[in-house]
Parts: sequence; structure tokens; C-alpha cells
Amino acid sequence: MALTQVTTNAIADDAVTTDKLANAINTARDANTAKVTNATHSGEVTGSGALTITDDTVDEANLKISNSGSNGQFLQKQSGNTGGLTWASVSTTDSTKMPLAGGTFTGDVIFDNATNAGKDLTWDMSDDSLEFADNTKAVFGDGGDLKIYHNGTDNYIMPSNGKLIINNGSETLASFTSDGAVELYYDGTKKLSTTSGGANLEGYLVFDKGDTVKYHRIISNDTGSDLAFQQSAGNSDASYTTYLRIKDGGDVSLPVDSKKLLLGAGDDLEIYHDGSNSYIKNSTNALTIQGAGVYINDVANGKTSAAFDTDGAATLYYDNSAKLQTTSAGGTLTGTWTGAGKVLQVRKANLGSDLNTGSTSWIDTGLSETITLASTSNYIYIILSTTPYIGGGSEERFRLIITVTPSGGSTTTVLEDNYWCYRTSDDVKAWSGHHDVYYQPSSTAELTINVQTQRQAGGDTLWLGRHATDMNTNTLTIMEIAG
Repeated sequence: MALTQVTTNAIADDAVTTDKLANAINTARDANTAKVTNATHSGEVTGSGALTITDDTVDEANLKISNSGSNGQFLQKQSGNTGGLTWASVSTTDSTKMPLAGGTFTGDVIFDNATNAGKDLTWDMSDDSLEFADNTKAVFGDGGDLKIYHNGTDNYIMPSNGKLIINNGSETLASFTSDGAVELYYDGTKKLSTTSGGANLEGYLVFDKGDTVKYHRIISNDTGSDLAFQQSAGNSDASYTTYLRIKDGGDVSLPVDSKKLLLGAGDDLEIYHDGSNSYIKNSTNALTIQGAGVYINDVANGKTSAAFDTDGAATLYYDNSAKLQTTSAGGTLTGTWTGAGKVLQVRKANLGSDLNTGSTSWIDTGLSETITLASTSNYIYIILSTTPYIGGGSEERFRLIITVTPSGGSTTTVLEDNYWCYRTSDDVKAWSGHHDVYYQPSSTAELTINVQTQRQAGGDTLWLGRHATDMNTNTLTIMEIAG
């Protein structure tokens, strides 16, 4: 039977062998096999199917390169050259690669500290900053003389020698010396420097509260070598007024008239000068002047107006001449005292010892003094001050008299009075007595003035001078008054 066409569906698998194939097919197959397995090729390796090259079989000699290279070069694609490959040197101007001898970085750069992890240095392009990790130091100087770093908590600028100077390029702003001074400047001139004992200030120190109500400043050498405390409503040199000045040598001055030295929590004591006169003013209780001796003198300290000597006389002067002087017995008047009503002499007696009496008879109180008048036209003025106490009951009535007895003459009662004492507590005085009387004697003989008392009602006692502090509050004062 004649066959005109055979399809692959009519041929059984593995039924066709090489013997059954045409010689031309076998020849082509053998040629392709040789191209794959043959290790040496004189031309390009070609083929329509996939080819596999064994590892480590292609070397520089088997690559198609346009030039001969040298050590340190790299293989670079060059489309216009033969083979498309060229040996090239590393470019020092290529901005996309790490420059070996200078150049420009166009992105972030990290200097990684492989020895101490985390202590890196980074140029952060997005933040425009050179960033040092904690404890990573910027070190300056051949010997690492200046270090700047942050330790995670605090910031450090550490010079190891010389001064640390802050300068704006033309003048010093601040200077810091190890084991030495810190110096602060204004416009190139030093104003404040520390020392081992404190600090030196050149110029003045202004205290500004912040609300600009008042400015205060302390300034040295405002006049000569003085130290001034000043105040101003505005912070300008011309507007400051000195209210307190410590002068060279130690004197303290309040240089503005009518400005006062105020003492006490309530400004109770004032000392000031109003431009014409000087004043010492005390507004609370007594003004006490204490001293071994107190003297009031003129401005030249050459003449005395009044003198008060401890355990001695109180003396009043006229043109440095003593005119009235107290004594242990009373006082002495010097010169001529004229005019009615003038006090010519004063005598005073204090209670010598305490008196404790409940007697209904007249007894002496111990208050007694003598005086001799210069003229029968004169008077005596008698003042009696007592501080009585009662010892038991709620109230007592007592009687007192003041008598005058001339030497060699008869006694005259010049004052007689009744008074009640009311008890408030066992140790508190209930009443203070004050009695005074004028009397004109008929002679110039020595007069004895005496005080007596007696109980009138009740059954308790009267005390005069019960306490030591009361002795000087029971007094008899006698004055001669010109008639």
C-alpha cells in the first residue's frame, strides 16, 4: 500500500532511531553538541538553546575589553568601545561616590564607630546638622586640648590648658581660666571678675524688679572713692539720685535733705535734717539717751550747753558757764535769778527705807528735807509723790500731813489730806498719791519740811517702798520760787 503522509500521531514512542534519520539531521546534531562540549572556541559562542559555562572558566583573557588595564582599576561599561567594556580608574570628582582625595557628599554621611558601638558621628542632611552621639566628643588642638560633648544629661566644654575665651571676632565677651578667674566683658571692657575671695565689680550694679517702677543700683567711686546706693524712675545715668553714700574712710551719709534714718519696726525713731535744722524724733514711749556721760556741745565742740554725768551732776550752761547744777542735796543756782515765778533752788528727798504701818497715830514717813530761803518774799513749792500699797483688806483709808518747822520755831501744817487705797491684788499698787502746796514762810531761817501719816479706817497696813523699784517713786520735792 502506498503512503503519501505520516503524522507524529502514527509513530509510536521511541520507535525512530538514528539509523532511520537522514544523514543531514545527524550531521547538524553532532555540530551543535560539539559547540557545547568543546572547551576551546575561536569565535563568539552562539547557539539557539541555553548554554551553561562552568564556574571559574572565564578569565580576563576571555573577556572582550577595549583596553589593557592596570592594578587598582575597575571594569566599566562603555557602550561606544569595542566589546562594551573598558578598564577605568576611580574618579576623584565623581559626586556619587566616596572621594579618596576630597570631594562633595550629597546625602547623609555616618561615621560608624565600630570599636565603641553607639558613639557615632552623623551628617544629617535633612536636619542640616552634624550630630554627635552621647559621649562622642569634638576634640580640638594637637594635644586634644579642647573637648565638647554631651553625656546624656549634661553638656561640657572642657579646655585642658589655657583660657576658654568667648570672642565675637573683634572683642572678648567672656574668659574662663582653669583654677583662676571668670571674667565678663561689656564692649571689650572687663566689668566682672571672680577672685579667690569673691568677685570684683567695675562700674555699677543695677537691681531691676522687672516692672520698671523703680531702678536701684550700687555704684563705686561715684564721688572720689565713695560707694553710693542710688534710685531712679528710669534706667539712665542722669536720672539716678544718691540717697545713701558710704564715704571713703567709713563715714555714712544721707545726702538729700529731709530724707530720714528710720529705726524700729514701725519707724518709731527718726533722725533727719530738713536743710535748716536737724531733728531726733521718737514717736513711741520714751527716748532714752545712755552713756557714761552725756554732753550737748556746739558744732565746734568747744562749748557745752548741757552736761549729764553718771553718779554726778546734771548741769545747764549759758555761754559755756554753768548756771544750774544738781547736787546730792538738791541743786545750785549760779548768778542772779530775777523775776517772780523763777525757780531759785530745788531740794529733793527720796524714801530712805520702806514704811509698813497700821498705826492710828501720826508717824513719820521718812520723807523729810530742809531748805533756807534767800528772802521772806519768796515762796516754797512743795510736791509730794507717793506709791502706796495695802497689805490685806479690800480697802483702807489713810491720812497724811505736810508740816513746815523753822529752826527754833513752831511747826505749821501746810497740807492735810485723806485718801483711800483700794486693793486689786496682793502685789499691785492700788493708788498713787500726788500732793502739792505753796507756802510763804515769815523768816529766812532754815525750814524743815516733813511728811507724816496715820490709818483712819480699816484694819490693814500701809506700805510705802514695798519694792526696791518703788523707793524712788516716793519723793518730796521743795523749790524756792522768787516772789
